[in-house]
Amino acid sequence: MKRIHIFLFVLYIIFVFGAWFIFSENTSEKATLVSEITNLKTELANTKNDLDAERSLRVILEEKISGSRVNASFLALALCPTLEATNNEAFCIKNSTEWLSQTIISGIALTDPEAKAKMETLLVALGKKTKPTAKQLYEMLRPIEIDSLKALTKNLK
Repeated sequence: MKRIHIFLFVLYIIFVFGAWFIFSENTSEKATLVSEITNLKTELANTKNDLDAERSLRVILEEKISGSRVNASFLALALCPTLEATNNEAFCIKNSTEWLSQTIISGIALTDPEAKAKMETLLVALGKKTKPTAKQLYEMLRPIEIDSLKALTKNLK
């Protein structure tokens, strides 16, 4: 009977030690998992912040590109008579009415406030009873071209 008690006691000690060992292994694995999860959460938050920063930068760059396109298209139209003065087949000379309407449409969309205000002044002058001559029109377009070019170079920086 004494042997059975000793055997049961030894068996009890082995079970207790085994249970403690399994519990300690689970606890250390749990601690490792918790630290890994914390690290992953931190990394995910950093990635999200980087992504948000890149998104906002992309929006800003898209606005600059859009403004640059508007200013560049206006400049291409406005400078056409000067650049193509010797070419009678040039769009701005061959279809001057179409050229003027496209120049006005692109001028209305300018991004620079000063250029936009000058364009509105030009539109008021075009709406008067006495229309400006072609030379006066080109002279009125010149300051708008300069402001538009300044805005374009500013956006491209």
